[in-house]
Amino acid sequence: MDNLLIQSLRAYAFCRIWQGQRSGIVAKIDRKFMSSAEYTAHFVRILSPAKYVKLHSPTVLSREHEWSIRDPKDVAKIIQGVCGAVPVELNNAIALNCRVFYETKIVRHFYAHRCEDTMLKLKAALPIFSSGIINHPDDYLENILPGSSEAKFITWWSEYDDFFSVA
Repeated sequence: MDNLLIQSLRAYAFCRIWQGQRSGIVAKIDRKFMSSAEYTAHFVRILSPAKYVKLHSPTVLSREHEWSIRDPKDVAKIIQGVCGAVPVELNNAIALNCRVFYETKIVRHFYAHRCEDTMLKLKAALPIFSSGIINHPDDYLENILPGSSEAKFITWWSEYDDFFSVA
């Protein structure tokens, strides 16, 4: 799910920039057709100016230098940095305050590394683990938690769908 979120947010940023280029509202990029590597350079320039300067301000960058965009607010920064204005729909979607973007990163890191450090970070970020109600991420994803009517994994899918329906 984490990879789906990353790719979806990246694709959303691309689509909004391309729409702006086609309609003529993108003034900060002078060419209509650019390679993915050129867009990556713009993304890094906007999200991590210090890293961009450290790389000697390149016009093209491979995706290995691009951040994994997990936060819709970063997408808003990219669109604002390139187009000058953030679409109202994106601001409305961000206002939904979907936890899926935050929680999937933490759970993904646990499953990727499966060490005590990632479990401690999981417990610190998601208080339900510290309470003793839930002891393992599998239980967190698959069981219906107190105060909820569906499993967390289903809730994440609903939030994902709601966010991109609004955006």
